[in-house]
This record gives sequence, structure tokens and C-alpha cells, in this order.
Amino acid sequence: TTVGGDKDAWIVRVDDTGGTLWTSTQGGDSLDNVNSVVETIDGGFAAVGTTKSFNTVTEAYHFKVDATGVLVWEWNWGQVNDQESFDVKELPDGRLLSTGYVTSGGSGGRDMFIFFTLSDGSFERGVSNGGDDGEGDEVGSGLALTPDGGSIHCGSTTSFGFGPKDAYVVKTNDTGWTA
Repeated sequence: TTVGGDKDAWIVRVDDTGGTLWTSTQGGDSLDNVNSVVETIDGGFAAVGTTKSFNTVTEAYHFKVDATGVLVWEWNWGQVNDQESFDVKELPDGRLLSTGYVTSGGSGGRDMFIFFTLSDGSFERGVSNGGDDGEGDEVGSGLALTPDGGSIHCGSTTSFGFGPKDAYVVKTNDTGWTA
């Protein structure tokens, strides 16, 4: 949504008939997007996306609102190079797992970024996954939790495969390392 010329992340909670229960607008003084929202164990909502409000590079934007849409916490990451988050899931212990890409570290270019945060949104760890020494890109766009405690991250690659852009699927264990 646009507020005073700024494009901010906007979450709308609706009832079962489509009526608006509340709206929540988050972000800073520039472009902020929400790419995924998940309801959390405590009844709140965690969201991930992108922001250009806090730095000159595109950063991953993570925030949480409570059950009424009031901001609980917000974080932005990627202060060195571009980083974006496209999907988020809550782990059984309340931590959050997201997928996207990062351009700092890893093999160069865009590397799939598997990102763990604590339940308060603070950084726990991140694992990049990519290849070919920076010639191509790997981007995570969706994820699913698996019964063994790990996760599957799906997205695209220009480093591997047969076409200009191919499907890229990574299975990880509970720490984000490939299984």
C-alpha cells in the first residue's frame, strides 16, 4: 500500500465472509514488501519480504504483529549486499525459518539463503546454497517443513540444469545443511 508516497508492507486480516477485521501497515521511508505471512503459535502473524527503507541495498524484511495487528518486532538484514526473503514457516519450538537469496558470501551471485531466527525475530543462523562461482543465481521462493525435522526449499537456478532458468530444490536437515 502507499502511505504518504511511501510503499509499505500491508497485512489485512479478514473474517470468514471476507470482512476486514484489521489492517497493519509496516515499513520505513521507502519500498517495503510482504511476500509471505504465517500465523504463529501465539496467535500473532510473522511476515517476511523486502525493504529498501533502512539501507541503500535491498534487504530482507522480517516483522511480527500480534493477533490485533500491532507491531511486536521488526528486523532487516542484508546491510552489505542484497538479500530478500520469499517464504516463512514457524518451527514447532517457535523459531522461524525463511527462504530467499543473499548476494554476500556463498559462491557469488545470488545464492539460496536458508535463514533461521529465534522466536523474537533475532538472528540465529543462515546457510547459503548455490554454485558455479557466481556465474548464475539460485533463489528460494517456497519452503515446506518435513516430518524428519528438516525442510525442503524450492526455487530457481541459472547455474545448473538445461535451460536459462531451471527448478532448484534443496532438502535440508534441522540445521539448514543439505541432507
